[in-house]
Amino acid sequence: MRSLAGAALATGALIALTACQAEPPSPTAGTGGAPPAATAQPAPPSSSPVAPNHDVEHDEPDPQPLPSPTPGATSDAAAVEVATAAMTAFARRELPEADWWAGLSPHLSNAARDAYSATDPANVPASAVTGAAAVLPSESGYLATIAVPTDAGVYEVLLSRPGQFAPWAVEQMLPPEGVN
Repeated sequence: MRSLAGAALATGALIALTACQAEPPSPTAGTGGAPPAATAQPAPPSSSPVAPNHDVEHDEPDPQPLPSPTPGATSDAAAVEVATAAMTAFARRELPEADWWAGLSPHLSNAARDAYSATDPANVPASAVTGAAAVLPSESGYLATIAVPTDAGVYEVLLSRPGQFAPWAVEQMLPPEGVN
């Protein structure tokens, strides 16, 4: 109802402003019949009197947040899959930097992309994932920590997701103690 009243008010204001618009000067006004210098004309009014991001046809409330995630076997399996894929890509240090980054970055959150973007793959201690990953205990459905064994030791891969059906994304890959 509020959006209908806002639309009506905006339409009324638009009509009032258009009615007050002065007629443009005639091209022969001025001396010698020459057209006057160009003057800036206001842009024509938009055909929609409401905000450009507002959907008039489908006046729906703001989208609801994703359901709170719950830990479980399906969630754990998805987290293990992402962590293993990310560590496998991270450990491919023999690749040219652009190829290494193309393989790793799809598994990372936006913050992790920023953090790892300057990493030189030649400096990554691990060169291979050497075994099955394991889920470490967590009380949160939003976070998961996965232990991924590599030839440099066991990395702990921290993942996050914003809601129940959102995909996992790597936040951080912590090397084993004593490994930089």
